[in-house]
Amino acid sequence: MRLASEDGRKLWGNVLFDNTWASISEDYYAYGWYEFMAKDPVKVKQLYTEDFFRATGGGAWIGNNLYFIMYQNFWGVDMI
Repeated sequence: MRLASEDGRKLWGNVLFDNTWASISEDYYAYGWYEFMAKDPVKVKQLYTEDFFRATGGGAWIGNNLYFIMYQNFWGVDMI
């Protein structure tokens, strides 16, 4: 597999976990949409964050909108 360019391939994704979050309060978790290049060293750029931005069930970018499914179990109740 070849890279798209010498700079690597740009990827986007929803970050649901970061090793550094274990040392801080959940109030400061930066759930959101991030960009990174597929090359060493990996550098991550934060694009958008929100408390409930957790695409745990997939999603699609259509036009200028991002649609995603969020699955969560809260006190024994499944919420989608």
